[in-house]
Amino acid sequence: MKISQKSEEFLISRTGPVYPPHHSGDYLEEAFIKYWESEGECSRKLIPVHWTAVYNHRANEGFGFGTPNGDLRNKLTSYLRSLDPADKYFIVCTHDDAPAEELPPDTLVFSAGGNSSKLDVPIPLTCGSHDGPGDYLRMIPISFVGSLTHPIRHSLVNSLQGKHGVFLNTIEWSPEVPVDRAELFKQVTQRSIFSLCPRGYGATSYRLYESMQLGSIPVYVSNKHLLPWNDEIDWSEFCVIVSPDNIQNVLQMTLGMPASKVRKMQEKLPEVWQKNFTIEKTCERIARRVKCLP
Repeated sequence: MKISQKSEEFLISRTGPVYPPHHSGDYLEEAFIKYWESEGECSRKLIPVHWTAVYNHRANEGFGFGTPNGDLRNKLTSYLRSLDPADKYFIVCTHDDAPAEELPPDTLVFSAGGNSSKLDVPIPLTCGSHDGPGDYLRMIPISFVGSLTHPIRHSLVNSLQGKHGVFLNTIEWSPEVPVDRAELFKQVTQRSIFSLCPRGYGATSYRLYESMQLGSIPVYVSNKHLLPWNDEIDWSEFCVIVSPDNIQNVLQMTLGMPASKVRKMQEKLPEVWQKNFTIEKTCERIARRVKCLP
């Protein structure tokens, strides 16, 4: 794939703190564009945009008309309108709100965000790998270390506060996670049988995939579940999926689970993570799906 000069303005680098703090290298949006460059042509054209970098561009200076962010977003809108509407396109984005712009009529949206009305194929909100689960004794039945960025998180914490077997540690959200907080999250997750992974501002959360990496069974609580590749894999084999109206039953669904099923889910985690949700495997899966389309 050859990147046109018109789109180069939208292939900018991310600024600000690294999030999640353990991440290194390219994020999925950036990695996929590089991956697709070596894949050759197909019937659909990739619209190459670093959506998260563009949406967050100089965000501290505001988002309105006349700001650097507003100007760049206006240029993105003009660029998208300049594309030939007769062609077929696709995009890959992980920002919670992307894409907000009007896209060409036949554009397939691979997205991990969930806040936009334009979402055709859910993809993982994945990032660079942790060191690995390690050989830890999992003495914490169920845990949550994080910030309360959505009413569902508030409801979940209020429901479980003070309950036996539950470890909760919450703070105010910040884009820059202190080292000690990041280490606490990792250590607690590595020692937890189940990890609560409620949606945040977006419909999903990085912690859903971090829990898999760290060997803790994720408990995905959301009012809009994004389950990538669910036509090929059975999420119930490695994840507990909870709707908002079932929050009061979370302990029964997790700590009440038979030990044999818990072991099977734990054994499934390393395999499902490595085969389906790393950045590399996600790029491969997206490319494969695009090439199968007319």
